[in-house]
Formats: sequence, structure tokens, C-alpha cells
Amino acid sequence: MTKGSERLNSFPLTVEATYWKQGFFNVTVDYERFIGGHGESIDIHCQHVDEKIEGTINRTANSNGTPRVMGRSALKRWFQETVRERGRVKVTILSPNSISLRAMRTTLECESLNL
Repeated sequence: MTKGSERLNSFPLTVEATYWKQGFFNVTVDYERFIGGHGESIDIHCQHVDEKIEGTINRTANSNGTPRVMGRSALKRWFQETVRERGRVKVTILSPNSISLRAMRTTLECESLNL
């Protein structure tokens, strides 16, 4: 993936309290077409973690059919160890069934994603 296409397939995520406490997040309608189908597995590669988190895509949790990435306790643990509630994470879609997550620490990082 080229740098330009990575930017097109990356988006900022605010880790809302529910995400932080339960280990999931919703993908916005702008990026939902890049994520796999309901019930499919999704590999979640988290910054500073050697092993991927094996998650699931849920497209029935949201009434508009946008995907919810379910990472359960492993994603919950990563959120709680890496960002605070309402902190920012950069989500990069590597393929329909693989994403990476990286904590965003600076305003400059947010600006690079046009926030």
C-alpha cells in the first residue's frame, strides 16, 4: 500500500467510554466499505503488541449496517493500557479482514488525518 492510499484508508477514532470499557469500536460510514462482512474474522494489529488480536466483524449491532469491530477483552486491555477514555487512535485498514491501531499522541498527528 502506498503512503497516499494508506491515508485514504486510515481514520482517527475517538475511544469512547463504551469502547474503552468493552473492547470494541464502530467504523464510520465513510470507511465501512473497506471492512469485511458480518461474522467474518478480523486481525487487529496493535501498536507495541507482538501478537495480533483475533476479532470479529459485527454488521448487525448498528442499525445502518456499519461494522463494529469486536476485539473483546484483548482490545479492551490494549485500549486501557494505551489511551485514556476519549483518547485518539489511528485506525489503518490493511485489508477487509486486517487493521492496525496506533495511539495518536500529538495535535500534529490529528492534523495529518484532517481532523
